[in-house]
Amino acid sequence: MTKAPEVLRKTEISRSKIPRFSVILPTFNRLRFLRRALLGWESQEPASLPFEVIVVDDGSGDGTRDFLSSWTSRRFDYVALSQQNSGPALARNHALEEARGDFVFFTGDDIVPSPRILEHHVRRHDKES
Repeated sequence: MTKAPEVLRKTEISRSKIPRFSVILPTFNRLRFLRRALLGWESQEPASLPFEVIVVDDGSGDGTRDFLSSWTSRRFDYVALSQQNSGPALARNHALEEARGDFVFFTGDDIVPSPRILEHHVRRHDKES
């Protein structure tokens, strides 16, 4: 049985809204890339689209844990978790347990999203429902 992840930080920007998306981002020893990725999520448009980002540190030794503990967002709800090094699959599963969004969007710590990626997904999902 695996140990539950430690919650490092939880902030809610849109307290009155359930996030449309839960963006799940596992990371391991890639702080330099992770910073860029999180800044990309800060730039999501439109500002009215509620989403959360759940980052799971997979036992990094490069300062990621400290960074995630102190980082905060002005754009989205934010959850930072830390687990013993167990791989990205378990990190994603732990994040899924925390997810509150209508949809889940998996991404990587080295991916800087386009500013309207979630808006495009919303339009597509709304069109098909």
